Amino acid sequence: VLQIFPEKAKIYKEVRDFLINIYSKALLDWGLDGFKLDFIDSFMLRGKSLEYDGRRDYQSLEDAVDVLMTDISSALRAINPEVLIEFRQRYMGPAILQYGNMIRAADCPADFTFNRRRICDLRLTSGSTAVHSDMLVWSTDETPEGAAKQILSSLFGVIQYSMVLQTIPEPQREVIRHWLKFSQVHRKTLLKSDFRPHYPALGYPFIEAESDDELIAAVYIPTWTVKLDGAGKNAYVINATDCETLVFDISASPKSAEAFDVCGRSAGAVAVGKGLQRLSVPRSGYLKLTY
Repeated sequence: VLQIFPEKAKIYKEVRDFLINIYSKALLDWGLDGFKLDFIDSFMLRGKSLEYDGRRDYQSLEDAVDVLMTDISSALRAINPEVLIEFRQRYMGPAILQYGNMIRAADCPADFTFNRRRICDLRLTSGSTAVHSDMLVWSTDETPEGAAKQILSSLFGVIQYSMVLQTIPEPQREVIRHWLKFSQVHRKTLLKSDFRPHYPALGYPFIEAESDDELIAAVYIPTWTVKLDGAGKNAYVINATDCETLVFDISASPKSAEAFDVCGRSAGAVAVGKGLQRLSVPRSGYLKLTY
């Protein structure tokens, strides 16, 4: 990852050429997959206006930044059309999407609530651009269920881990292995299908993603009622709360229902009927309903 610090740069063509050459050389010499071009939000005049300078080919800061980012993207894509270019949330918006193909949630270390909110905000406003979580971190003293809450709040984005795997307890590694597999198996539904995060004012306490053949829903507060219409699709309801039960309102009884714990191990069959009911779902686990 290479970062630029544009607050130290002037808007001269020589500066743009210098930066473009650095990134192009790194891409060619080191075979990088891509770059995180950070601190774009540091391009600012801080209340000052630019005095005319004949050495500049642009007298507008905004125009100069646009040309810089356009030229960087063009140069890197000419070398590798599939190059990855990531930006960060604080300077996201429709304009920034033309320069890169990834957006990351703003820094929120160990704060799974803010990670969830920022991922949802970005997915709702970034079109088809890939949305990444902020890097996940938790205490090695956490229970497997507590560690999993960081993962489950980022499940509807591209998860980035920031734990040193060799230093965390085996139960936490088992949690990571399971949810990595889950996120890969259900990648299409989680990242590329109908995305429905509910109640942004409450921090998105309930999120759904639905593809042609399955529904995945996650509950983040214990008072939420999960409504399922039983439209012939398998459903996975994830319990990301601190309770061992969730409330369901089910319109059609499934053929079967099975609970799974935080590591994906079966916790047994669950009797599910029609209507309003409270069902046992392991903390940081999920209930699979088969129709």
